[in-house]
Amino acid sequence: MLSKLSINNYALINHIEIEFHHGLSIITGETGAGKSIILGALSMILGERADTSSIGNLGKKSIIEAIFDVSKIEGVKQFCFTHDLDFDDSQIILRRELSTIGRSRAFINDTPVSLQILKELAIKLVDIHSQYQNQLISDSKYQLKIIDSIAENHNELVMYKTQFKKYVELRNKILKIKSQISSSRENEEFLKFQFDQLNRLNPKMGEQRDLESKLEILSNAESIKDELGFITSTLKDNDNSIISQLNAVKTSVNKLNPEIVSADSDIKHRIESVLFELKDISETFSDCLSGINFDPTLIAKIDSRLNNIYEINRRFKVEDSDELLVIKEEIERQLSEINTSDEDLIELEKELKNEGVKLKELANILTETRKIAASRFSEELMSEAKHLGMQNIKFSVVMSQGKMGFDGQDNVEFISTFNKNQEMQPISKVASGGEMSRIMLCVKSIVGSKMQMPTIIFDEIDTGVSGDIADRMGEMMRRISSNIQVITITHLPQVASKGLYHYKVYKSDDENTTTTNIIQLTENKRVMELAVMLSGSQIDEAAILNAQSLLKQ
Repeated sequence: MLSKLSINNYALINHIEIEFHHGLSIITGETGAGKSIILGALSMILGERADTSSIGNLGKKSIIEAIFDVSKIEGVKQFCFTHDLDFDDSQIILRRELSTIGRSRAFINDTPVSLQILKELAIKLVDIHSQYQNQLISDSKYQLKIIDSIAENHNELVMYKTQFKKYVELRNKILKIKSQISSSRENEEFLKFQFDQLNRLNPKMGEQRDLESKLEILSNAESIKDELGFITSTLKDNDNSIISQLNAVKTSVNKLNPEIVSADSDIKHRIESVLFELKDISETFSDCLSGINFDPTLIAKIDSRLNNIYEINRRFKVEDSDELLVIKEEIERQLSEINTSDEDLIELEKELKNEGVKLKELANILTETRKIAASRFSEELMSEAKHLGMQNIKFSVVMSQGKMGFDGQDNVEFISTFNKNQEMQPISKVASGGEMSRIMLCVKSIVGSKMQMPTIIFDEIDTGVSGDIADRMGEMMRRISSNIQVITITHLPQVASKGLYHYKVYKSDDENTTTTNIIQLTENKRVMELAVMLSGSQIDEAAILNAQSLLKQ
C-alpha cells in the first residue's frame, strides 16, 4: 500500500509530506485547491510524462517520492531481482526528479531506472481511477480483462499465450519459406539455364591456364623450334659443339703426365661429370624439340575451347574458369533447395497443424473459464448495483468466438438495461454518467481483491450521484477498503464521512505566491469540513449536527 507521499517544488506545491494508512482515506477540498495537482504528482511517480511546466520554482528541480509497503504484495521481490534492484522485503521507494532543463530521472530504491521499468512496477502497486476512466467499461479489451480477473485463469492464460507465440513463430517461419520458394520458383528456369551452360562447358580446375600455356607454345612453334635447334646444335650436333670440344679436352688431359695434374687428382672425374650433365641437358632439349610440332588443327581446337570459356566467363563476370566451378556448385545447391523445400514445407505445415490443434484446445479451456466467470460476474454485478439504487438493472456478458489472438478466441461485450421493459444494449449506449460511475465502482468492488491491486485511488468516481446513492457508494468503498487500501477524492459529504482518515487540500497565500497544502484532519476539524460540504460557507448548528450524524453511521 501507499505509505508516504512527498512532493517538492511541483506546480503550486512547495513542499508537502503525506502519510497514508490502510483502509479508506478521504481527500476533500474546494474546486481548484490542488487535489488534481497532488494526483498529477503521484501519476508522475507511476511513470506518466512530465515537462518543465510542472516545476514550481524554476530555479530548482522538482522531486516526487512515494514509499510503498510491499510486504504482502506478490511479484515485487521477483521484479527487483530481475532488474537488479535492492529489496528489503518491506518497502519500495519510487522517486522522480525533473530538472529545470526538462530532464527527467526515475529511481527505484535509489537505483536509476528507465521510465518503462518504473511503469512496470507502478502498475503492480496502484490503480488510479478517475471519472474519465469510467468509459473503460465500454472497452472490449478492458471487459475481457475483468472477466479474466474473475476467472482467476492466470495459469491457463499463460499456457495459451505461450502456445500462441509458438504457433505464430512457426506460422511466420512457414510464410518466410513460402516466400523464399516463390522467389526461387521465379528464378528456377534462369538457374537451370545457367546450370546447363556450365554443365555443357564442363570446366576443369586449372584448365584455362593450361590451355592458354599450350596455345602460346603452339602459336610460336617455329620460333621455339629454331631456338631449341640452336641449343641442341651448340651442345652436341656438330663437330664444333660444346660436347665435342669437351671430349677433345678430355682426350688431351688423358695424354698428360699424371704428375702434371697431381695438384687436382680428381680433374678427370670432374670433366666426366660435366660431360654427363651436358649430355643430359642436351637430351632434354632434344626431347623438347621433338615434341614441338606446328599443328593448326590442335591450335584451332584449343582456341575454340578457350573462346567458349572466355564467353562463359564474361556472362558470369569472372576472370578464370576455376570461379565457374564455385558458381556451378552454388547453383546446384539452390536448385536442390528448391526441390527439397517443398518436402520441408510439408513437414512444417503438418507441425503447424498439430500446434494449431493444441492451441485450439487451450483456447477452449480458456473459453470455459471465462464462460463460468462471465455468468458469476453478471450475477454479482447486478447484486452490487441494486445496493446502489439500480433496482431494475439487467446485465449480461455476451461472449462470442472470433479469430484466435494473443488473448484467446473470445470476444466479450457487456450489455445492460437500467429500466423495465427495455431491451439490453451495449452498456455505453444505455448508461448515464451517474450510472456509469456506479457500475464502475461495482466492478472495482468485485475485481479489486482478485486483481491483487494493493491500492486503488478513486478520483471523483462518484460524480453524477448524490443523496442516498452517494451514501451507498461510500459504504461500498469502505467495504472494498477492508481488503485493500482505498484513497478517494470526493466532493460528496456522504462519501467523505465513510473514511477512516480524512485529508483536506487547501490553498494559502502570502504577498508573492499561492501554494497548495494538505493536512490530515482531526475529529473536530473533520466535523467542520463535512459541515462545509453539507451547507457551504455558512455553517450552522444543523449542518454540524448533520455532519456528526454522518460520521456516526
